[in-house]
Amino acid sequence: MKKKNNKLITVFIIFLLIIFFFFYFNTDLRQSDDNQNTPDLTDSIKQELLSTINPDNDPAITVEVKKAEGDFALITIGENQGGHVSIWKKENDLWQQILSTQDQWECEVVIQENIPPSLVDNSCFYYATQQAGSYNQETGEWEK
Repeated sequence: MKKKNNKLITVFIIFLLIIFFFFYFNTDLRQSDDNQNTPDLTDSIKQELLSTINPDNDPAITVEVKKAEGDFALITIGENQGGHVSIWKKENDLWQQILSTQDQWECEVVIQENIPPSLVDNSCFYYATQQAGSYNQETGEWEK
């Protein structure tokens, strides 16, 4: 009987460990890299962008600010079961879309506009040469 109790205790402990690791690694309570900004900042940017993106308040159009850094914002725009990701830049108190994609960020535009590498996850694509690009944080340069 003692061996059976020991087996049950062992199984129970393993079960608790599995539950613990499941919740620990799957929790949304930890801060992720995708949400480095305060809700107030992203909400403020969203309100500024809505009048440009959706002036008619079409309920089918959704806007979400994913990240913001300096005068740049990474946003998603959803329309009728589709959508895209865009980089917007604020110049002279006006937001302008400078890059939009459903695929990879275009390196030439990322570099020319000085888009913060963190907004594009330190990667882009050179469409002319069909090469991937990445930002080297040590040198501060984009590389093919």
